[in-house]
Amino acid sequence: MSAVDRLSAVDRLVLAIDVGSSSIRCSAYRIVDPSDDIDHDSDTLVQPTVQAVEGCSVSKKLQAVQPNTGKINVYPVGDDCERSIFDVIDGCVDHILVKLRQYFHTNNDDDEEKKSFAVQ
Repeated sequence: MSAVDRLSAVDRLVLAIDVGSSSIRCSAYRIVDPSDDIDHDSDTLVQPTVQAVEGCSVSKKLQAVQPNTGKINVYPVGDDCERSIFDVIDGCVDHILVKLRQYFHTNNDDDEEKKSFAVQ
């Protein structure tokens, strides 16, 4: 795995939450800024890119939004209909944070300084 594919202590991460008519999805993305690279030529302007973090997405099947009206169901129809939409979103985010920690530890086993992952 190349250094570009690995998470580092300075990576910037974005969690995207999509509340839709058939499911709630949460995915993690990295902002890759070539200007952070030590070997980067400072005279060249290169735009940052957004890349999905491999294996860091989750989807919960339920009807969170009414298809024709766009109204949000606070208590959605689906597997966890006794939980509010906020509880389901919170669970999806928690699941992604667990996956990010696993990804981070797996891909940085050789560097003791990068063994911690903090959410800010």
